Formats: sequence, C-alpha cells, structure tokens
Amino acid sequence: MADFENYKKHIDKTLQIEREFSNEKLLKELLNIVDDFERALTTIKDSDDLKGITLVYNNLIKFLHSYDVKKIDAIGKQLDVNLHEVLLQEESQEKEGIVLEELQKGYTYKNKVLRYAKVKVSQNKMENKEE
Repeated sequence: MADFENYKKHIDKTLQIEREFSNEKLLKELLNIVDDFERALTTIKDSDDLKGITLVYNNLIKFLHSYDVKKIDAIGKQLDVNLHEVLLQEESQEKEGIVLEELQKGYTYKNKVLRYAKVKVSQNKMENKEE
C-alpha cells in the first residue's frame, strides 16, 4: 500500500508540473508574433495605423503578463549564461561580459527561461592584445 501511495503522489506531482508548463509551446510561438509587432511599430509612420497596432501589441503584452511571461532585462547587465545567448562580441571600454545590445529579447515563464535573450557583449581590449 505504501508503494502505491508513493506512486500515486509521484504521478500527481508529474501531472501538476505538466499542466503548469503545458502552455509553454504556445507562448513561445506568441513571442514570434510579439517580435513582428515590435518591428512593425518601429517602421510604421502613419499615426492611425500606429494606434491600432499599438493597441493590439499592448493587449498581447498584457496577455503574456497574465501568464507570468516576463521580459529578461539584458542591456547593461553582466552576461548570465542562464539567461543570455551571446551572438556577438565587441571591443569596449566596458567591463568584460557586459551586455551592450539586445539582438532578440528573451523571456521567462514562471521563472523558467522560455527564450534566451540573444545579445552582443563587451570584450576587453586588453585581453585581445594578449592573444
């Protein structure tokens, strides 16, 4: 009986975790739509078109927040391989490994990385000369 109870608790816990993260795939796909909206917002000049797109974009962001999807704060932060994916390095006066530019926004979902932030980080000039 004790083995059965342990098995039942294990199954219940597994199902709870699966339910909690069942939306993950859908939310990842929605992030691509968020990216498209952000690109559209930077290119549209007509204020009437901009109002409509901004409204839809803001509603989409509110929807993501309601599911505990949060943007990863990257620019100016120290590189964190648990949150950031380095695509480029650039010589800089900044301390080594500081995020200089965000090439694609990253997001977390319930404190788990949904999409890593793709970034450009600083590389110390002095270290290059030693190589």
